[in-house]
Amino acid sequence: MKTTPTLCITIIGLSLLFAAGNARATMIIADTFGVGNTFDVTAAYNVSGPSAVLPVSGMFENDVASEFKSPTSVFLEAVDVAIANFSGNTAVDVRIAPDAGGLPGTTWLEQVQVSAPASVSVVHVDFSGALLLNAGVSYWLWLSAPDDGSSGWFHNSEVFSDLAAALDPGIDGGGSWSGVNQDSPAFRVLGKAAVPESGSTLLMLGMVVSGLVLRRRRS
Repeated sequence: MKTTPTLCITIIGLSLLFAAGNARATMIIADTFGVGNTFDVTAAYNVSGPSAVLPVSGMFENDVASEFKSPTSVFLEAVDVAIANFSGNTAVDVRIAPDAGGLPGTTWLEQVQVSAPASVSVVHVDFSGALLLNAGVSYWLWLSAPDDGSSGWFHNSEVFSDLAAALDPGIDGGGSWSGVNQDSPAFRVLGKAAVPESGSTLLMLGMVVSGLVLRRRRS
């Protein structure tokens, strides 16, 4: 019995479809939200710009960062953060920083600026998709505010201790990071597999099968 070219095309098409689907798959690589995307709406870390003002003690600046690791090498796709604006400029700089001896570095690998909403919400932040996060390596999700902005990054509903803060002045003002043994803020990190192994394997298998079918047809 001869096998038609249509079957060969079908096999190749299905292989490409499954490979492409695997390559596009986005995975959660870090998540401090509670069950059902919950977090503590009653407590937040203050993320404030250099000219933000406290009613009693005057101007202050806070940068806040939380550590995470990816279980596999991925390209950073997006993060979700639970934030709200308290006063002033609503802008918040969302940064990814390398680890520097158990604290965030003072420079960042990529930054995206978003606007903090007036009421606490989970804000989705899209990154370029070009930043490679290596498996098992520590990185820091770092929030900073410009000008007189003061926003809150809300706590998770679980207990974590991988937190760092740069208080008055913040990093941009020449300050340094300090470890803070408290609950980490609520966030989620999303990435796309750097090497879509299963998709590539499926594609290769499809090509081999197609070659065998064509060879059988010719014989």
